[in-house]
Amino acid sequence: MAESASQHRCVRFGEFEADLRTGELHKNGVRQRFSGQPFQVLSILLERPGEVVSREELQRRLWPDTFVDVERNLNTAINKIREILGDSAESPKFVETLPRRGYRFIAPVEAPSIEENGMTLAGVDLAAKRPMRPLRYLAAAMLLAGSAVAAIWLVSVTRVPRITGSTRLTFTGQVAGPHYPFAWTETFPGLATDGGRVYYTYVDWDRGSLAYVSTAGGDQVAMPLGFTGFEDTLRHISPDGSTLLVSAASTSAAPAHLWFVPTAGGGPRRIANIDGQDGAWSADGRRIVFAHGSELFVADSDGANVHKIATVSGQAFWLRWSPDSARIRFTLVDPKNGKSTLWECKTDGTDLHPLSLLRDDLAEECCGEWTKGGRYFLFRVFRNNHPDIWALRERGLSLFPAHPVRLTQGPLDSIDAVPSVDGRKLLTLEAQERSELHKLDLRTRQLSLYLPGFAATDVRRIPGTDAIVYIESHGRETKVWRCREDGSERLQLTAPPLLVFRIAPSPDGKQIALMGKMPDQNWRIYLVPSGGGALRALTSEAQAVADPTWSPDGSEIMFGAVPDWWPGGATMTPSVSIVSVKTAQTRVVPGSNNLWSPRWSPDGRYVIAMNADATKLMLFDFHTLRWTDLTSGQGYDFPEWYPTGEYVYVTEGSSNQTRLMRVRRADGKEEEVLDLGSLSPKSQVCWMITPPEKESLLVSCAVPNGDLYALDLDLP
Repeated sequence: MAESASQHRCVRFGEFEADLRTGELHKNGVRQRFSGQPFQVLSILLERPGEVVSREELQRRLWPDTFVDVERNLNTAINKIREILGDSAESPKFVETLPRRGYRFIAPVEAPSIEENGMTLAGVDLAAKRPMRPLRYLAAAMLLAGSAVAAIWLVSVTRVPRITGSTRLTFTGQVAGPHYPFAWTETFPGLATDGGRVYYTYVDWDRGSLAYVSTAGGDQVAMPLGFTGFEDTLRHISPDGSTLLVSAASTSAAPAHLWFVPTAGGGPRRIANIDGQDGAWSADGRRIVFAHGSELFVADSDGANVHKIATVSGQAFWLRWSPDSARIRFTLVDPKNGKSTLWECKTDGTDLHPLSLLRDDLAEECCGEWTKGGRYFLFRVFRNNHPDIWALRERGLSLFPAHPVRLTQGPLDSIDAVPSVDGRKLLTLEAQERSELHKLDLRTRQLSLYLPGFAATDVRRIPGTDAIVYIESHGRETKVWRCREDGSERLQLTAPPLLVFRIAPSPDGKQIALMGKMPDQNWRIYLVPSGGGALRALTSEAQAVADPTWSPDGSEIMFGAVPDWWPGGATMTPSVSIVSVKTAQTRVVPGSNNLWSPRWSPDGRYVIAMNADATKLMLFDFHTLRWTDLTSGQGYDFPEWYPTGEYVYVTEGSSNQTRLMRVRRADGKEEEVLDLGSLSPKSQVCWMITPPEKESLLVSCAVPNGDLYALDLDLP
């Protein structure tokens, strides 16, 4: 029998090396983007190379909770393993499938040899009559000191923070979850507890609202604020548990403000001079730190004595005071690439500096919480496209620098975490990305499931073929694929780290235009052959641009500049431009300032576009070179032309309703096609993702995906 890989930190097979402790995979020394569930499955197979590992054992070890879709998760993990290893089910080199039995790792596995040097300590003859010389006293003292150091070191390395059990508190799937991959602002509302309740933000048909549940679990209890804005977001709780700090907008047209909400009931109230996107009380409850844009302020809890302490290079979120009120830590979101980092300063704003707790350039750290007394700092790490909660010991007996320890590493994404009042539990939000595609019959208004199991965010039919092209999204990674409509014959067209948001096949079906973004660069328009090939940038990196649409003859592409509120948006006034596919020369459409998201009509005469805040649809006529208002509403989402050019279809959202509308080009008359809220009762929100065909269009529905857990926490 092969030696168990679990006895070793690193194992090698072929050109690969897996570090089972850190969860990293290298190929010829190059780190691969591979983690989460697939790595966990691979680790279990590597524990017993050559032996069959049953599906039941994998379920028992990785997904003991029955609510998880084990078959789907396991199949996805095995497919990902084979993809990263260059393996196949038909001719396996590494992972063999045994039908109805399980899986077996069949490649030779090597483990680095580790020789441990023993240490022999000479004893001291205490019974000797001869008195000990000074040198022997020194040797004995050094021996005792060394033994003490060894004992302290042994204790510090053998006991580490860990999770020993878990209890699920909610079963609604409505706890506000991740908004990857385009969360350039902090969209993860906080959790808070007063000891008896856990407070959080839940999503009810695309609107965030406050709620709580008992720390022992039970029914969700809503806490309505009486507002009609889009989202009420929990930020913090006062040390005495009497008041919540909430970011909310009173109406859908009003800006968000900081509100103080009593936990015992009662209406929200504002406190003069305290406002911004986030804030938190000090440990004694006497002061509040809050962030307004890129500026940090400190004030008394009643709003008096407000003073600015620092200016930072972006928007600050998730502000927290240290238990001794000497430091403030917060999360800073880079406005260009969306990456989050932890920062720290003293309470007067001095000693402002970034933190890198893992010292890993590929890891994004954010959203920290101190345990009671400040012994541990808990924070979220997004690494290898997967978020987990880590712990760093900051106070206690230790002769060596502490290193962060990962607490969560299950199949779900650990989004938020806050320690319980007694420190025995870690209250977490665990989520799982889920969405569904539906084909909507425009005549019968009936839905049918489309490409089940595909994590597609944009789907387009390739003209002149029986193939489609779509964007696959997992966490912050996206890939563009081509396949047949039944999902067969898949061909990958793009790969990370390119982030892709919109795609548009050319009229002849030979090229795919896409809106893409490389790390630390602006959004650009790229072209890739629909049959696979090299990627070509069509626009420069000087300005962030978006949303390509082809001219009917395929010679030009029209696009808009990204508004400043969009993730990685422009810093200049948006406008609509046209670029030549052949020469890359660009010209601006007359009068298109403050417009974006254009769509060329099927006959090439008209253009439909949205204003910068997506509340108006504007119509351009190439014959008259004039723009006219077509219609207005509370908020539109990427309009599309009907094939005849007679109508424009668009998703319109408000604080309590999302509708699929069609607008007549001739006179701007609106007609509701369907209340998208009635399509799928288990979905949070649905929206149109493809141009309508004569009889159908595709709708994507986000499925609720977040729930609260109480994890048993062992902090030595």
